[in-house]
Amino acid sequence: MTDTPPTRSALLDTKERRQLAEKGHTLLEKKRDALIHEFFQTIDEYKAHKKTVYDNLQDAYDDLHTIQATNGVDIIRSMGQSQPPSITVETGTKNIMGVTIPTHNTTTQKPAKNASFLDTDLAVHETRTTFTEITEQLITLHELEATIHRLAEAIKRAKRRVNSLEHIQIPSLEATESRIEQHLEEKERQRFVRLKQLK
Repeated sequence: MTDTPPTRSALLDTKERRQLAEKGHTLLEKKRDALIHEFFQTIDEYKAHKKTVYDNLQDAYDDLHTIQATNGVDIIRSMGQSQPPSITVETGTKNIMGVTIPTHNTTTQKPAKNASFLDTDLAVHETRTTFTEITEQLITLHELEATIHRLAEAIKRAKRRVNSLEHIQIPSLEATESRIEQHLEEKERQRFVRLKQLK
């Protein structure tokens, strides 16, 4: 900012720019803090959801091993392969404080009627339903992971901008403002001295 001319108009412009930078700094600090709060809230939600999903997966695989033992691995495998996908996923986005977050909306279809043609017991169909529900939970888990990554990147950007304003731009504007004020004060003193000498 050393090339800024030491004039009153330049001083007013520099002051205005400094005030704008300080206002931007305050707003960015608030946004950064809000993002950090949202980030840790999402992490807590992710941890709780992940534990639920992993517990459900463990139970579901225990049930799967049981029905494979009672109905036969080949029968269960052929039954699974004969079924069309029961979940469709539509992707979208949402906005969290200016951060675009991917979203996933799932639609679950009922199993095809031929799911019972192998004359399997009820546990087979219950286990299939359980795995479908877990798939939906995994999709939600993925969405939470993506949210955490996007928020972390946004926090990094906000921190960089806050630091740039705080340590570079605002001090530079303050230094320019001070330099112009000193120059104008010196000119005023010189003018006063000249006027006094003339008198």
